[in-house]
Amino acid sequence: MWLIGIGAELVLLAGTAAYSRLTESPRERELRLWADRSRRQWQAYEDSVARGLERPPQAITPAQKAAIQALLRDSLGVTWETHGNVTTIKGPPAFDSAVRRATTNLGNALLLAAVLYLSIPIVLVGVTVSWLIERRPWQHRPAVDAPAG
Repeated sequence: MWLIGIGAELVLLAGTAAYSRLTESPRERELRLWADRSRRQWQAYEDSVARGLERPPQAITPAQKAAIQALLRDSLGVTWETHGNVTTIKGPPAFDSAVRRATTNLGNALLLAAVLYLSIPIVLVGVTVSWLIERRPWQHRPAVDAPAG
């Protein structure tokens, strides 16, 4: 039963991945390939730094940080305040509402994914627990004598 359940879960995951790849738009494919390429380049750079072949990046200077903050504030309306070790980022109202919608949609997507992907393991655990309770292997049962005769 567990092998069938694990097989069904693997088929579900593979089907989801295949569907995602088959239905992606050319723009989504381009972005996915760009992200993969960027990740590989960054990993190669980190490996070179770890081996001592490249110098690690220099820390950002206060002047550079101020220039980035001014650029974000002037072009996008994004500001942030730092109090101690807590930084609060504030964006324009349209940006804030978009982030709020995105996080709500992300929460709904995670709930749907949990229901979809966790249903098979939960059923398997439930069946296993009920089987264990029915069999009670931890309790000694007296042997039943065969009827004479």
